[in-house]
Amino acid sequence: MRQGSAGPVGCGRGFSTRLRQLRGNLFLGFCLGIFSPVAALEVKPADGDGGIVKLGGVEWTGVESGLASIRQRYKPALVWFTGSSPADALGLIKRLESSAFRRLASRYVLIRLTPADLGKRYSPRPTGPRERKAGRKAPGKPPSKPAGGSTIADELRLPAGEPALVVLDFRERLVERYDRELPGKDALNSRLKKILKISDYYARLSLPFEKLLLESKEALKLGNKRTAVLKVRDLESPALRKKMDPVLQSWVAKVIRDYRQEARKALDKAIALEREGDKLKSDSGLKYTKAIDAFEKVAKDYPFKDIAVEANRHSGEILRKMTAFGRNPF
Repeated sequence: MRQGSAGPVGCGRGFSTRLRQLRGNLFLGFCLGIFSPVAALEVKPADGDGGIVKLGGVEWTGVESGLASIRQRYKPALVWFTGSSPADALGLIKRLESSAFRRLASRYVLIRLTPADLGKRYSPRPTGPRERKAGRKAPGKPPSKPAGGSTIADELRLPAGEPALVVLDFRERLVERYDRELPGKDALNSRLKKILKISDYYARLSLPFEKLLLESKEALKLGNKRTAVLKVRDLESPALRKKMDPVLQSWVAKVIRDYRQEARKALDKAIALEREGDKLKSDSGLKYTKAIDAFEKVAKDYPFKDIAVEANRHSGEILRKMTAFGRNPF
């Protein structure tokens, strides 16, 4: 019978077993460290306005890049204010460990604020539609802001030290704000899904309307008043207004109001010419003819139905008066 060589076999085996256990414990500790809430916060190289932070598997940008992204991508935003304490008092990191919530959050523009950001000036909101950049690349840093204006703390109504999660729609209107702690998982998920659905609905519908506003602006710049008005005239329809978010409704209303004010001024000038012709005992034909030309130009340049009807009514009235006096209008 073959016998093994003598030696401390039991001791060697015990040492080998302990070594394997030690390696396993180190590996387990390493994994726990990676997926622990503390290690879930990974700071990447700065992007110029506070850096990009990878939190719970999704990236959170600084406030300037975030606002530019909202305006370019027409997406709602989650704004996470960390507060004065480095601890995750909101429990947001823990919530992001859920893959379902992480996927939901990634459909928003994610902005992370620190106490140092609160005193910064809030970049002025757009007062009208802007050309969207081609592709889906993240927009660059917006132009420098004027010295005046509200601060970020004022606009988002953030306290100085308490952590908060603020939800903005794609027009940067404050929809929700959660202070100190988040609501239950189901309640928060349901609310964020609803906000996302409503925001996506209005954002999708707003793009063709905004395109018409931009085309109208361009036509006016080129001096083509008729085309400018025709681009937006139908947007007065109540049925179409219902498809617009309140901000877009105000933009459309302002553009149409401006066109109508110009049309009213042109009508008043034509009416003044008509009245001058009425006052003249003789040689009123020249004034009447100029008035008719003015009314025709108003109807052509500002083809709103009521404006055109009023202009044509005045023209017909002038022709009746000229015929009654036996004057040849031409």
